[in-house]
Amino acid sequence: MPSQWLLLIALILISFYLLKSKPSAKTQAVRRLVLILALISGAILVIVPDLLFTTASLLGVKEGSDLLLYLFIVAMMFYIVHQYRRMLSMDKTNTDLAREIALLRAEMDEKTSTR
Repeated sequence: MPSQWLLLIALILISFYLLKSKPSAKTQAVRRLVLILALISGAILVIVPDLLFTTASLLGVKEGSDLLLYLFIVAMMFYIVHQYRRMLSMDKTNTDLAREIALLRAEMDEKTSTR
């Protein structure tokens, strides 16, 4: 089925993109663009619900609700990987800040003890 291959490729591409990319303005812009496209697509599917069934049929999925579930899984994987990368970045920032504070405190203690 073509839908299985498309979903598998989408998951792999999302994983590589999010795991390899570093937080930057470009990645933030891409995430915002994906969010906007998802919102517009959702609005279109609410207005024209038969479009989901037609798209599902073209991709080889039996029902539109199955396609919606698959798309939700891809979106959740995107979100999970993004949050994981964000957590790693925040952990690194916290570690760097803690080291800097410890060095500054040691420097201040050294200065006050020599007086």
